[in-house]
Amino acid sequence: MKGYIFDLDGTLVDSMWVWEDLAAVYLQTKGIKAEENLSKELQLMTMTDAIRYLKEKYVIQDSLAQVRTEVYAIVRRRYRQEVAAKKGARACLERLHTQGMRIGVLTACERVCAEEVLKRNCWNIWTLSQAVRSSPMISRTDVCLSLCLPCCIRIRQKRCL
Repeated sequence: MKGYIFDLDGTLVDSMWVWEDLAAVYLQTKGIKAEENLSKELQLMTMTDAIRYLKEKYVIQDSLAQVRTEVYAIVRRRYRQEVAAKKGARACLERLHTQGMRIGVLTACERVCAEEVLKRNCWNIWTLSQAVRSSPMISRTDVCLSLCLPCCIRIRQKRCL
C-alpha cells in the first residue's frame, strides 16, 4: 500500500456528536423544541437538504441562507473549541508518514472546520497530509465517488486504503 485515506469525522476526531444534535441545538436557539426522531430523519440528507427540511417543517421565517449561516456557525464553534482527536490517531498518522506513506483526509463538513480541528488537536497533520478533501454538499452515500477518488488522485496513488 502506498497511500491511506482517512475519514476525519469519527475516525481521526471524535465529532459525530456534533452532527447528532445539531438540528436540535439550532432549533433551540430559535425557541423551538425538536421532535425526538429528528436526527434520524436528517441522517442521510445533505446539509442543504437538511436545512431546507428544518426551515419547512418548523416554519422558520429566516431565509435559507440565514439558516445555513446560523447552523454552520454552530458547527464551526464546536469544531474550533470542542471536537477532540481520537486516541491513537496522531501516532498512527505519524507512523505512516515516517514510513513514507501518503495520507489523505476526507470530511463531509466544511474545509474550514477540518482545518481548525486538525490544527488545534492533531498535530501536524497539515504537513503530514497531502490532501484534505471536503464536501458538505454531498450525502453520506455519495462520499466514496465524490471524495475518495479525487483524494486518491490528489495524493497521486492508485493503491489507497
